[in-house]
Amino acid sequence: MRLRTFKNLHSAVSRAVHAHIRFTLNLLLLLTAGPTLRRVISILAGTKEGVTMKTLAFEHLAKLHPTVSFIQEFPGAVKSMMERDAKGILKFFFGAFSGTSGRFPPKEGHAKGTLTKNVEVAKGTDGVVGTGVYAVDRGGEVAGEGVQKLLERYRKDGPAEKVSFH
Repeated sequence: MRLRTFKNLHSAVSRAVHAHIRFTLNLLLLLTAGPTLRRVISILAGTKEGVTMKTLAFEHLAKLHPTVSFIQEFPGAVKSMMERDAKGILKFFFGAFSGTSGRFPPKEGHAKGTLTKNVEVAKGTDGVVGTGVYAVDRGGEVAGEGVQKLLERYRKDGPAEKVSFH
């Protein structure tokens, strides 16, 4: 049996998302004051939209802080110890890539990262290039059309407003 909050949200997920967003809020002042890259990278379930609450919250924060990029990464399923050790190095390098690459710039500002040859600016969670909020899968690809449509439905139906005040 899953416990629900009084707003009918899954209790454990709600607490985890709230903690991540609270942690992000606590660091935003420092991030926005920084002279270089301003990125929030959440390694959880980017493109696996069981984390819709967090995506909508990141979109709200990006409106308030357009010089910061918000990236959700899905690193892949957890496997055996040997696979984890071998792939851990690759995941580290991908995390470093998303943390410094010009592929995931903020909506505004000069701290956009380095855009290398054959790498284009990614589409954000709203399907528009360079909006500052990105959901990224383990292969480095951004959320597809299905995820974008789901999020658009939530934006239109109002839960996005509720999440931002959660």
